[in-house]
Amino acid sequence: MSGVEGRSRSRNAMLIAVLLVLVGVAGTAIGTVIVIRIQRRLSALATTAAGIGGDVAHVRSRDITARDELGDLSRSFNQMADDVAKLIEMTAAKEALASELALAARMQQALLPSAPRIAGLEIAGAMSAMTQVGGDYYDVIPTGDGAWIAIGDVSGHGFNTGIVTLIAQTAIASITRALPAAGPGEILQMVNDVLHDLVRARLGLRDHMTLTLLRYHCDGTVEFAGAHQEIIVRAADGASRTIETTGPWLAVLPDIRAHLVEKRFQLAAGETLVLFTDGVVEARADTGDMFGLDRLIDAVASPPRDATAQAVRDAVFVRMRAVAPRSDDDATVLAIRRIDATLPTQIAS
Repeated sequence: MSGVEGRSRSRNAMLIAVLLVLVGVAGTAIGTVIVIRIQRRLSALATTAAGIGGDVAHVRSRDITARDELGDLSRSFNQMADDVAKLIEMTAAKEALASELALAARMQQALLPSAPRIAGLEIAGAMSAMTQVGGDYYDVIPTGDGAWIAIGDVSGHGFNTGIVTLIAQTAIASITRALPAAGPGEILQMVNDVLHDLVRARLGLRDHMTLTLLRYHCDGTVEFAGAHQEIIVRAADGASRTIETTGPWLAVLPDIRAHLVEKRFQLAAGETLVLFTDGVVEARADTGDMFGLDRLIDAVASPPRDATAQAVRDAVFVRMRAVAPRSDDDATVLAIRRIDATLPTQIAS
């Protein structure tokens, strides 16, 4: 090869390398622009949420033309505000409050995922709601190579809690779809940006949200970040191990990047991932005795070998209600079992 050809090839290789870097920078910039737009739209909806308490008859979201999650949320929010305004006009104050809480409870149930289909997984989730509106939340969002899985709890109860939960769900769904290659920690920082602005600045509340966000890949790898309850992994033979979740609460600090820790584990074929909220372990018997983590682990292990995700989920609720028939908080259990990817996905509601 001549010196001229060598210099030409080197120059071409350098040009290709520069182009690849530029493409990467452009991709990052595009992703950043998308997220900024999402955050602006969520911030505008947060302003609407904050204003509804003072003027439910007139405050409405203007973001109603887009055909995406945020557009759907804005349209649903406006309909909800219309319903509340009509209730206040038609009923006495006490009855209106009861109707508002009932409406918020329906909103909370509407947040639950509707039969997501993830190749190679059985999914069984359920929430046992208390009489007032709590802040339990879980979601399963399909991706091309697996799923995003979220579980969390907003402190407090009532209408504002339902609004915060609704904003959190929409932020997670929108940002994960806009940035499919982002890690759980990166997504949580963006969600925290939105929630901190909503809860502290706009609503003037001191509430917070505990949230664990997991990224499941079809090879069984699970990456996660965020502090909530322990993660329980049940083996095919019923033996269980627990994985601690660590990290900051959301909506407390404006910037949580320094406190976020991403971890990973492997979910083998036949193993079941069990996520839950504090209403399960803190459910109390009449004697004051809590259900607790040890009883929960025993309940997860109680179904027979190779039990389905639904069987594991139901076993937890049966044991919990036997110990604590009445609960002061929502109780949520999400069981996800990895099966042979060639088998059809099975979903239990």
